Order: sequence, then structure tokens, then C-alpha cells
Amino acid sequence: MNRLSILIVIFVFSACAAKLTPPTSNEVAEASKHYPGITISDLESSKALYENSCSACHPAKNPTSRTEAQWLSIMPRMVEKSKKKGYEITAD
Repeated sequence: MNRLSILIVIFVFSACAAKLTPPTSNEVAEASKHYPGITISDLESSKALYENSCSACHPAKNPTSRTEAQWLSIMPRMVEKSKKKGYEITAD
């Protein structure tokens, strides 16, 4: 998973907390400030990635419980753990 995918996953769920909701046009507008050209499809893919990968091992985490820098440190370790457990982590 590349750094942009990790950031998108973090950004998407920063407004959702532990309850995952479909991305909205407001979230696309907010995300586009950091990631020009991002689409609702990108956010939907990130949501699916989170639901299918991260939540396979633990309940949804509140993204606001950590800073962006902390998540950037945590996410690569979680991806590696997931791969060792046999989960396929892919992002478009």
C-alpha cells in the first residue's frame, strides 16, 4: 500500500469515527484540498479497503484518536501484519 493510499484511508475515516458511513460529496471536497483530483470512487475504494482488511483483525478505530504522523507510522506495520496473516492488502 503506498503512502497516498494510507493517507486517503486515514482521511476518509477521520470524519466517520468508528461508525463507517458512505463517503459524501463534502468529504470529497475536503479531501481534494489535500489530494487534488480525488473522487468519491477513490474514497469508496478506501472505505472498502478498510472494511475488508483492517477490520478483519480488530474493531474500527476512531481515526481522530491518532495524529496523521502517528497513523503513517502505524499503518505500514499493520499492513505487514495483515500480509503475514494471509490478508491481501491492495489499493487501486
